[in-house]
Amino acid sequence: MFQIEEIDKLLLDSYEIRVSDLPMSILLSLKALKLSTRLGDDSLIAKSKTQLSLFFMINGDYEKALDFAHAAKKIYKLKKDERGIADASFTLASVYYKTNNFHLGLKYLFYCIDVFRKYNDKFNLARALKSVGTIYEFFNDEADAIKVYEEAREIAKEIQDLNLKSNILNPLSGIYLNQGKTELAMQTIERSISIKLKTGDVRGLAFAYYVRGKVYTKLGEFYKAEEDLINALGIHRSMGEKLGESFALYKLGYLFYQDKNYKKAKEYLHEAIAITEKYNIATIKIRCYKIQYLVSLAEKNNNDALKYLTIYTNLQDDIFNKQTLNSYQLLINLDARHREEKLELEKANMLVQKNKAEFIANVKQDFISNMSHEIRTPLNAIITISNLLNANDRDGDELELIDSLKFASNNLMQLLNNVLDFSKLESNMMEIENKPTNLKDLLKHIINFYKPISSEKGLILNLDIDKRISEVFQIDELKFTQIFGNLINNAIKFTDTGSISLVASLKDSKENIQKV
Repeated sequence: MFQIEEIDKLLLDSYEIRVSDLPMSILLSLKALKLSTRLGDDSLIAKSKTQLSLFFMINGDYEKALDFAHAAKKIYKLKKDERGIADASFTLASVYYKTNNFHLGLKYLFYCIDVFRKYNDKFNLARALKSVGTIYEFFNDEADAIKVYEEAREIAKEIQDLNLKSNILNPLSGIYLNQGKTELAMQTIERSISIKLKTGDVRGLAFAYYVRGKVYTKLGEFYKAEEDLINALGIHRSMGEKLGESFALYKLGYLFYQDKNYKKAKEYLHEAIAITEKYNIATIKIRCYKIQYLVSLAEKNNNDALKYLTIYTNLQDDIFNKQTLNSYQLLINLDARHREEKLELEKANMLVQKNKAEFIANVKQDFISNMSHEIRTPLNAIITISNLLNANDRDGDELELIDSLKFASNNLMQLLNNVLDFSKLESNMMEIENKPTNLKDLLKHIINFYKPISSEKGLILNLDIDKRISEVFQIDELKFTQIFGNLINNAIKFTDTGSISLVASLKDSKENIQKV
């Protein structure tokens, strides 16, 4: 009997000090497991393993966390202890969603919520709701995230658990910041920090410092942001918590990117990536590579920018594809009691696809805009030189070549300008931009541009313009050139001998409006 009480006390003490001394919590729980095994008490063995799974999950050792959680769950199933199964399942859910298996994480969380409601376990119910809110945030579903956070906060108030309440204030502050409510975000996180200082929850204080660092970064108060993030990093390192450490390192990298200190930004990002690689913290790893891409762009290092962009998009695709596969596999096995879970999973899947499409569109636009800007500089030099050459005395053949060079250069410049309207094209908002254009000169330029290409194949390229055609028309010169250029290029490509003729004839004339 004394041993049972001793084990219970060890487990209680280990749980209470987890917020200030996680390594000691693990040692006490291991001792409890050893005594439980010696005693042969399955309930205490399962409880010890459940707590160990929680502690190893917190410090980022996800493999051990899963092993202990599955072992505890197996014992609880044999004992038909539904409440115990929910405790072990909560840790499994936490590990899964923190390693980006969000659908499996939701499956376990919805199960836990059902059981916690059934047994009126309000503390763990609030914790599970907070975790669901975290997943909604990943899918950018801030409205539903706020709903579950608010429900969790009301429960925390009801049971008067200050630490739980402040844990919920942290993500709420982050959402307010994303919504542009900077003042509300600061007020919310200051309340959380005040509570953490009062209760002595050191681990929770580190996460609160991290969020306040985000707010200061948004405000441009980089010195204060750095101080908070360094404090958060120090606490996480002292407690051996790898998830929190990677968060702080990533945000420091982002902070120095914002402050244009790219060397320091890369140092922190490299540290963060090393941890995320080792402990499979995919969410932070993806964010780090995104900032690496932005840093490379800022430094005009296009090779590195393309490298990091490729890694970033591949990681995103990998996560999205896995979520889709897992989603359908889970949906097949859902029973009637979890129909609501099915709707949530479908909703999450739709949000994933939406976010993916928006991400790809933004990345393509950023990259194309940057490359277009880089190409514009040498192209301007070509146009300037061709104009200078044209100003000097030249014979007929040279002038024709220079005119073709100028036309091609100007056409390429127009194409680059059009590339910058890439987003309009993808959203079907591209407009025809007509302006007065000398049609005859335009057609001559097009023909002259393709004459060297046709000559190489031994083809004759002719232009026949109806004399009745007026010289000036309202034309979108770029699109007109693209269309007729493609037509002539294809004609050259698929003609082996003979000649190719472009004929412009007057088909109709009404009220002085002529059409070609």
